[in-house]
Amino acid sequence: MKRFWFENTYLRELPSGTRGTLWMVLACLMFGALAVLIRRVAQQVPPFEIIFFRNLVQVIFFAPWLAVRGFSVMRTARIKTHVTRSAIGVMAMVCFFPALAVLPAAQAIAISFTTPLFATIGAALFLREHVRARRWTAIVIGLVGVMVILRPEAAAVGRAQGLVVLSAMFMAGSILLTKSMTRTDDPNVIAAYTGALMTVFSLPLALAVWRTPDLEQGKWLLALGLTATLGQVAFNRAFSHADASAIMALDFLRLPVGAIIAFVLLGERPDRWTIVGAVVIFSSSLYIARREARMARRVRHAQAMTLDPSVVAEGPIQKVRPEAHND
Repeated sequence: MKRFWFENTYLRELPSGTRGTLWMVLACLMFGALAVLIRRVAQQVPPFEIIFFRNLVQVIFFAPWLAVRGFSVMRTARIKTHVTRSAIGVMAMVCFFPALAVLPAAQAIAISFTTPLFATIGAALFLREHVRARRWTAIVIGLVGVMVILRPEAAAVGRAQGLVVLSAMFMAGSILLTKSMTRTDDPNVIAAYTGALMTVFSLPLALAVWRTPDLEQGKWLLALGLTATLGQVAFNRAFSHADASAIMALDFLRLPVGAIIAFVLLGERPDRWTIVGAVVIFSSSLYIARREARMARRVRHAQAMTLDPSVVAEGPIQKVRPEAHND
């Protein structure tokens, strides 16, 4: 799974950044469709059972890769971190999937844009990363966007919205652990462990509410699992080809894609406050992503200067603007 067949043909001659953009567009298509599929299937299958099948399909997807590479490729010194990350991922799904049973898909997608905001807060609180005034301001603005969406409504919908916010918090924790794990483990290994462990963790939840799906429901569950898995694979590959700030600028595609598919399949229309709140949240998240990318480039440049002082005269970054330290 290092390279798909069409990467060896159609995409091989394209610049790396263009390939990253195309992968991110595919990921947004998959994730936008995923929210609608969850909402569609949750009308007939218990959400906890959907979580189990979603993860089971991911295990099946990676089975051929394991058969070719052998189980020795799964060796890791961070099994505890894999377990923790997978447990947090299941909790994110436990919050997100039931919420989609009652919440419009576009609104759930809009609220999920808060994940980078919570990831930044978590990095500051638990990883002791230095977050300065500009990024804290972006976080506050993003949370204002959440309040625009979370306006007073029916109690049941309010609880569902809260569950999506809680899901975004869990996803932020998962992202922070993933950032740490990619320094030591191959992304395919991380994905394979995630699928296997989350299948195990979600099985007891599924058995508690088990209703054997019929053939039609089985087709929808298979489509849901494949959509989620392909979206994750495309998302990981996008980050391997392009800068994070450029990739995150495309993340907003999830909203129109999800809204269009929700309208076609479910007849749902996003209201104006969902759109307004989504724009506010996404703008603040994108700002944070771009500031983090700039800081990462400065770190790489500083490391290069330490190794070879001559890059000071030749490197593209010779001066740092004062305001760059206020992020």
